[in-house]
Amino acid sequence: MPPPKSKPAEALPAATTSYKLKPSRKTAVNPRQKFRLAQGFGMMDWVRLKQASKDLAQLKGSKLRPDITLSEVATHKTLHDCWIVLRGVVYNIGPYLAYHPGGKNIIFKLAGTDCTAEFDKYHRWVNIEGLVGVLKVGYLAKS
Repeated sequence: MPPPKSKPAEALPAATTSYKLKPSRKTAVNPRQKFRLAQGFGMMDWVRLKQASKDLAQLKGSKLRPDITLSEVATHKTLHDCWIVLRGVVYNIGPYLAYHPGGKNIIFKLAGTDCTAEFDKYHRWVNIEGLVGVLKVGYLAKS
């Protein structure tokens, strides 16, 4: 099958042509409640921090714990020591809070809890390990 014929260059709009689109009312509303992050706290800044840091989870050389209870997770509810449970894995999400596109408060209000259901409601498609795997503290104890 031969390749499709391309349009002659003169039939294409010039690269400098500006198009004016009328914004719709739907785009004016911010349904996902995203807001502008502070300078230096974008997703690429987070990626660079993950690559450059040795102990973001603040494990201080200890190994991942296999037996963390939900009551212990509930005691870690500060901005710098903010533990959450996602799908049975415990993360110290504190270092990531300032990088979250929805703002730190949306995650911080779930500190010390199993927030799997809330996370899956909005971010089921997100690769947790790729995003915050370096913040893993251990695993929730089997009850």
